[in-house]
Amino acid sequence: MVTPTPKPSPSSTPRVGGNKYTPGAVQSQPVAQPTQAPAGFNPQAVEQLQQILGQVLTVQGTTGPLTPGFNYALLETMSDAELIDVAKLLKKMDFTVKGSKKSLKALFNNDAALSAILKASSTPTELKQNLLKDYLPLGGDATENLPTRTISKQDPVVLGELIDKVYQSKVLRRATAEEKAQHIKNFQDDIDAGTLTTTKKVKNKKTGKMENVTTVESNFSQAKAETEVEKSLKELNPDDFDRAKRIQFSDFIMQNTMGGQ
Repeated sequence: MVTPTPKPSPSSTPRVGGNKYTPGAVQSQPVAQPTQAPAGFNPQAVEQLQQILGQVLTVQGTTGPLTPGFNYALLETMSDAELIDVAKLLKKMDFTVKGSKKSLKALFNNDAALSAILKASSTPTELKQNLLKDYLPLGGDATENLPTRTISKQDPVVLGELIDKVYQSKVLRRATAEEKAQHIKNFQDDIDAGTLTTTKKVKNKKTGKMENVTTVESNFSQAKAETEVEKSLKELNPDDFDRAKRIQFSDFIMQNTMGGQ
């Protein structure tokens, strides 16, 4: 009797149990599916970015770009007082805004520079500091630069000549030493106030761009001094002032009459 030769296994790979196939001997294992993540990022990195930015990162395809949604998280957590505080600061920068979440959201969303500042800020205090650094003048140290006050000394002789000029024009005489001294004393407060120079960044309403704007305010000027002397003469010497006007008018008539003959 011929013993039949066993048929080989369909697979050349040795089977579990010495080339004997035993169903169920090897448990099937689920194939791990790769987590979809943006190009160059692993899932843990994406999760960390989401936590840091406070926004959802979406993916286009398997290697598409990140599309961040606008981050309102900080604005949502701010109190009414903090919102009003930020709104006041923005108004100083010449932005039109109300102290409400809706108004601030619209402004930050529509202005690319402000949007970037908001995204870089994690607290209301940091937001204010970042706004100050970006928009206020020169230093960028989160505080407004102090204005500059320049005080120029005035020569009493020059002031005396200025006073004489007004007296000769308005009352037809030179000022006395006492009158000059009193007028110079009256000028002193304006002289001591000096010239105030302030520089800050403001938004140009026409171009929409930030600009450095320097404002110069001077309390004393020769033109202002002349006006003050003339006003004083009208108040303190009304008779002399009127007499001088009559004389000047008569001289004008005579000159024109003689010229017409």
